[in-house]
Amino acid sequence: MAADTSNSTPDDLAADMRRAEAALDGVQNHPDETAAIAEALLDERVGEQSETVVVALFALGRSHHERGNITEACRLFSEAANMADTIGLVERHAHIRSSRALSR
Repeated sequence: MAADTSNSTPDDLAADMRRAEAALDGVQNHPDETAAIAEALLDERVGEQSETVVVALFALGRSHHERGNITEACRLFSEAANMADTIGLVERHAHIRSSRALSR
């Protein structure tokens, strides 16, 4: 079931994107905090395909990578890359694929 974002304002959507970006930016120093933020965003947006979800998946994957869980990191990188490709986020897709390649 897709997330219902019909009641979300543009400001709400922008705030979620900022949260996802901030989590990704802080992952190296705060992988546990990043995981919590990313998981909360993903829980709020179950079934949605959006740039926010892509960034949250990528951030969660990076947090797993930082904590040594490479298998889960690669799974999340693949999910994020596939979604980025599906919705046309070319630069995000390339960046995520690079991270996945470095993790193997």
